[in-house]
Amino acid sequence: MHRDDLLPDRSTCTPEPARSLGGRRPGRAPRALAALALGTAMALLAAVATTGTPAGAGGHTEGKVVPFGFAADHGAPAGVPIVDLEATPSGQGYWLVDNDGGVFTYGDAPFHGSMGGTALAEPVVGMATTPAGGGYWLVAADGGIFTFGDAPFHGSTGDVRLNQPIVGMAATPTGAGYWFVAADGGIFTFGDAAFQGSLGDLRLNRPIVGMAATPSGSGYWLVA
Repeated sequence: MHRDDLLPDRSTCTPEPARSLGGRRPGRAPRALAALALGTAMALLAAVATTGTPAGAGGHTEGKVVPFGFAADHGAPAGVPIVDLEATPSGQGYWLVDNDGGVFTYGDAPFHGSMGGTALAEPVVGMATTPAGGGYWLVAADGGIFTFGDAPFHGSTGDVRLNQPIVGMAATPTGAGYWFVAADGGIFTFGDAAFQGSLGDLRLNRPIVGMAATPSGSGYWLVA
């Protein structure tokens, strides 16, 4: 399932902002929060902070943020099918994305644009942010990629017939590449993202629903 030579299916899309919901801004968080948000903690915060199952996988999400440890709840839109959350580099804010590509910002997360209000071939299933938080990528179930802010386009699977839909993505530490993961555990690499293995040739008890990369970019986790 290793794919690192796919041609892009579409040019990068940076539409006019469709929405930006500024969440309430609490007082200054403890310094430990910023430390927690660095490295793998950023990925773990994103993994545990949304409830429900991905809407792209036929489930329903409540749009409720559940913080743990030093992580703070900065807010969430009610009744919106949230599919992913990404923390800011400081850990004092986050972005939420719903399945139609709408992006919601809370805390110190800046709004760089969204796909909200645009007709999509497939629902958005995940997002990843650039290292400094100056941009982000949205990925759809067909592997179509949408870039905002300083996030560069490195390729997609939008023109490739997939065995299973894409369910998540992770960016490299440099921001010069990213990985996609499909529901069967297949991995697709773009830019400087290195292929470290996949589950695409194994029979799984349950589908993969997301991934996170190590701080060095030399490995990643897949979660079912």
